[in-house]
Amino acid sequence: MEKIKVARLGLGSKAPYFTPGLWALRLVSTEAVPTMAVDEGWRLYANPSFADKLSERELVGVLWHELEHLLRAHHARAREMEVDRRTHWLWNLATDAAINDGAQELGFTLPEGVIYPERLGLEPGGLEEAYYRALLEQGKEDPFQGEGDGLDGGVGAEGEGDGASPPPGAAEPGRPSAAAWDHGSGADGLERPWELPRDHAEHPAVGEVQAAQLREEVARRVLEHHRSRGTLPAGMVRWAEGVVNPVVPWRRVLQGRVREGLRRVQGRARATHERPYRRQAAFGRVLMPGSYDVRPRVAVVIDTSGSVSDRMLAHALVEVDALLRKAGAEVWALAVDAAAAQAQKVRRAHEVVLLGGGGTDMRVGIEAALELRPKVDLVVVLTDGFTPWPAEPPRVPVVAGIFGDPGAPAGAHAVYAVPEVPEFIKAVPIPLHE
Repeated sequence: MEKIKVARLGLGSKAPYFTPGLWALRLVSTEAVPTMAVDEGWRLYANPSFADKLSERELVGVLWHELEHLLRAHHARAREMEVDRRTHWLWNLATDAAINDGAQELGFTLPEGVIYPERLGLEPGGLEEAYYRALLEQGKEDPFQGEGDGLDGGVGAEGEGDGASPPPGAAEPGRPSAAAWDHGSGADGLERPWELPRDHAEHPAVGEVQAAQLREEVARRVLEHHRSRGTLPAGMVRWAEGVVNPVVPWRRVLQGRVREGLRRVQGRARATHERPYRRQAAFGRVLMPGSYDVRPRVAVVIDTSGSVSDRMLAHALVEVDALLRKAGAEVWALAVDAAAAQAQKVRRAHEVVLLGGGGTDMRVGIEAALELRPKVDLVVVLTDGFTPWPAEPPRVPVVAGIFGDPGAPAGAHAVYAVPEVPEFIKAVPIPLHE
């Protein structure tokens, strides 16, 4: 891995705005991947044999490419585009094209045979989602089906071919095929069998909250560099502005997590004789029960410990109101520090009584939420993150909104550090600088 470590230093020297992301990467040497890949936890898997075949400049370019998959949150965007096992190869082409489009302007050298928009018949300067839709509309079939897609342990061995011109991304002499360029779950959100568990002792995964903080810090440095020198590609500047001043606000992300958690109860109905069955005429004198939709039940655990500021509590109440309006849910609010106050069923956020001010243990609040009757379908925790978390997954989904520190200093240390949130809890960072 020494050659890759040298490449990391070279990339940091060439593009210092990438430094926070570069040094967050966990380097994993393995022959389980044919080339180089990343997972959602910011682990970089590298095959030493592959690295040895690349020049120093090419290795810097490949390292930049893999980091871009993580900075651009391609795994999360793939889920939004409903990328699955059948279409992930098209998403891979689309994201590769979007990343590599800026390589020349940034001065990076990439190995021969990599994907550019023009090679796919696409216009330069496009977004990944636009490229992906265009490729779907072309109705291409996976040209690498016989090579393994990497999702079941295949490493993308090259096929023999039939003498026809290779499709975009197919193998060129001395180079791996596009199937071999499997970028891992960090590029498409689909876990590979060779990826390490998130709690691996030597190479623990970066959590979702920290990853979001890393993206924001890199984006801020990119914009500072652009303002002072103005030498960056338009696509990179557009990405950075989207992170620092998101067009899709974080609140939409939080609401998406809530919808995802409630998906399993959507459309749930309960029988009742108070409402006639709509096809009663077919049953004559036998009275059949009708049904009505059951509203989802959500428990909101609000951190009222001494470390939580009034500004954070104000944000928490805003989110309670958003849940009531957007999710159409029955909401119970629990104010929690080291103990849980009595649950309050609320219709508006101003009805919530915020008691507390002591220590912090959101495990108590989650347990209290799970004991509510009728049972809740989802638990939402709103906290500054400085709390213990359950050791085992609760029986219902848990979403955590993590408030930022409004007193964090500007510059390199502006990202706030919070304890890692368990993998089974969906965390969303909530900035307070709005």
